[in-house]
Amino acid sequence: MQYAEINNVLDFRLKPELKETLDNIHKQLKMLDGVFEKLSIEYFKQDSF
Repeated sequence: MQYAEINNVLDFRLKPELKETLDNIHKQLKMLDGVFEKLSIEYFKQDSF
């Protein structure tokens, strides 16, 4: 499913399965933010030498 399709459904009573999907997307985005932060820290540590 596409993020836009899920995010545009404001009333989850019509499609309750999308609530779980949207929650999973938010979890994955949070995880990716953490990975990006760790990689950025490593990159800038190496760049400072």
